[in-house]
Amino acid sequence: MQQKEKWGSKIGFILASAGSAIGIGAIWKLPYVAATAGGGAFFLLFLVITLFVVMPILIAEFIIGRSSGGDAILAYKTLAPNTKWDLLGKLGVIGASILFSFYSVVGGWIITYLFKALSMSLAGATQAELLQEFSNTTASPYLSLGATFIFILLNVLVINRGVVSGIEKMSKFMMPALFYFIFSFNHSFINA
Repeated sequence: MQQKEKWGSKIGFILASAGSAIGIGAIWKLPYVAATAGGGAFFLLFLVITLFVVMPILIAEFIIGRSSGGDAILAYKTLAPNTKWDLLGKLGVIGASILFSFYSVVGGWIITYLFKALSMSLAGATQAELLQEFSNTTASPYLSLGATFIFILLNVLVINRGVVSGIEKMSKFMMPALFYFIFSFNHSFINA
């Protein structure tokens, strides 16, 4: 039997866990929802729910995974044999697959707009021009499917490298980059 790969460092594990807990949705949609659903009050509620609901569930997932030493389905079969709890593991795998199909499209948009931002083609655009640009981007099947395929391919390449050389290495780069961009955008809005 092949030995399971382990995390190379605690910080790599923490950054990867934070990245999966934060997710694209919180980065992509949180500012919009916060602005339309109460601003600071919504954000405070978001933080409270994250701390008191999401974090305990995340810790429970870690405990279940560590105790069983198996994947999502095997974990429940190991910890609760002769029960139907393995259905929960199966639902988790199905849910993750559905979520990845959605995230792949959004990830493709992020890649597309990263290139547009780096080429400065969006600099100085008005809100109406940005909305038209988004409509043009999503109306192009070649651009949308191509960017989605690139996002999926990048995920496959990272995961194929394993835990330490793939996921942990990318998390150690991407999470600090995310915090840098958040700080930079907030700083630019404060100075504007």
